[in-house]
Amino acid sequence: MMATSHSVSGALLFAVGAPIASAAGLFTLDAPTYIVGSLVCAGAALLPDVDHPKSRISNSFGFLTRGIAHFTETVAGGHRHMTNTLWFIILAFFVTVYQNYIFSPLQYVFDFLGTLLPAEAGQVMTSIGSSFADGRGGAFLIITYMVTMGVLCMNLPIVSGLAKSRKAGGFAVLPPVIGIVAAWWVVSMSGTDLYGYQSFLPWAIAIGALAHDLGDMLTTGKVPFFELPVNGFARKFRIGIPILGNTSSARESALAFAMGFAFIFFVIRGVMSFQDFQLPWT
Repeated sequence: MMATSHSVSGALLFAVGAPIASAAGLFTLDAPTYIVGSLVCAGAALLPDVDHPKSRISNSFGFLTRGIAHFTETVAGGHRHMTNTLWFIILAFFVTVYQNYIFSPLQYVFDFLGTLLPAEAGQVMTSIGSSFADGRGGAFLIITYMVTMGVLCMNLPIVSGLAKSRKAGGFAVLPPVIGIVAAWWVVSMSGTDLYGYQSFLPWAIAIGALAHDLGDMLTTGKVPFFELPVNGFARKFRIGIPILGNTSSARESALAFAMGFAFIFFVIRGVMSFQDFQLPWT
């Protein structure tokens, strides 16, 4: 699947599943954070393509992310291998669960910068550093990036006219702004957990990666979903029903179009009834 199809599928899967997961007590959301979560999931649906140097996500920060993509491609055994597996989904989930620990060293970086700057600027740096100690900074970065990529790759009409380029590395003006505002809302206003198992973030990231694999399973390349980095175990055992044919086929475009309308329907329905949503058997 292409980037747009992946992003739309991730947003749709979260829009459909999040109210059920929230009602079951998996995590807590309010309506605005529900929308943000859908966009985070749209961005996360691009993550498995970090093994492809020409993918949209691998060109998001130029030579830096392309370098990561080349490294990942080598380590993962090529495109559509280890990053398209169940184990990658689990890894992405737990990295986000413990993002407060992973990003916490940045506190010392900003504290050090604070000592080099005048008093007022130094206090700002120290304040930013403290946000990485309690998980706010890491959540802000994750949400900003994922929402930016999700909005960009979904090719929403509201931002299409502001796009600088349609190429893989092209950014529009509005997606980063939406990403920053979305991250600010979640971190400062929503009151939701920003890390740990009760946070929506790890689930949105994992669901997005899963949506990517499910989409690729519908193409001729399929997915080695259970491949292990041990002697290429299950490397050739690819799972899928290639009803879409090759990537970027007309059938894929039609499916992406349909998923886009389905996403709009479910997200509106979710926002309107989110507070009162109940499981059918309760």
